[in-house]
Amino acid sequence: MRDFNLLRYLIVLRPNAPLAWFANHPSVELSVTLGHAVAERLPTSQARLWYKRLAAWEKAEGEPLLTRDRMKKFPEHPWPVDVSIISHMTRRTYGQGEPLLFELKLMGEAADHGFFLEVIMPALEGLGFEKDVRWHYPNTLWGNYDIDAVYAARGLRWEPLVAEGQLNLDCYPSPNQWLEQLPDTGGPPRSVDVLQWITPFDLESDEPPSLVTITGAFLTRMAALLPGRADRTPEAVLAMLDEEDRMAFHAALDFAGRIPVTGSSLTPVPPQHPGRWEGRQTFATVIPEPLRSYLNLASIFQIGRYTHFGCGIFTIP
Repeated sequence: MRDFNLLRYLIVLRPNAPLAWFANHPSVELSVTLGHAVAERLPTSQARLWYKRLAAWEKAEGEPLLTRDRMKKFPEHPWPVDVSIISHMTRRTYGQGEPLLFELKLMGEAADHGFFLEVIMPALEGLGFEKDVRWHYPNTLWGNYDIDAVYAARGLRWEPLVAEGQLNLDCYPSPNQWLEQLPDTGGPPRSVDVLQWITPFDLESDEPPSLVTITGAFLTRMAALLPGRADRTPEAVLAMLDEEDRMAFHAALDFAGRIPVTGSSLTPVPPQHPGRWEGRQTFATVIPEPLRSYLNLASIFQIGRYTHFGCGIFTIP
């Protein structure tokens, strides 16, 4: 797994106006505003590809971009790099000084701390004080917030990167430290397993996904993140395993194919949210341990469509 790069940042914003309101899902607004702010700070040769992707958000003549009806339709890859924006905000309205939390994951070739410090952070800072008509609507957050803190993940721990406006120069995260001290998937034996979707997901099906479907989505996801490879296929991901691990994986997957979904409480997500379903589902028997380890990784890297907006995260309690 050290061939797969990942950097995770937890960012805390605080509105400096009496009221801040999101007209759309927070991850969507962050994608639109931050994506444009990043493109505007890049050299022309690099910015060209960003603007090409961002064109999916372009506004109609005279319409504010963030309040238009077409925001109900989301481009699957609005940035030309693999980034996930995960909102930890539970409502759309916040008062002055209230913390607004979101997580930014940089994956694959985008997992570069220098890129975060030199491009993303200045873009995010500018969005806090620059008044831009493109992002203007009543009680907009954009142009009306301060960056309170930034943390970088080491395994499951968050280390302070920015606190009280000061950059911690001793914190320079590497793209492999996400692997440190990952939790053991073992535990007391159980007769059934429950999978809880932490964020909405879209695996292009109206049925609760089987373990085989979820595992297949994981392999597809990791194939897209393979570094420096022309053959970015699920088979190429499995070829990275040694023979013993590959045999154990296929044995676990074969067993999982005989574990049906016995129940679910999946519900459709609201129309202005990315993804299709949210909720939980139950399997007939315990998920085999080798497969649980891969499912843990699947949740970290996220699966299905719209991972850019935070979709495809789950847990098996």
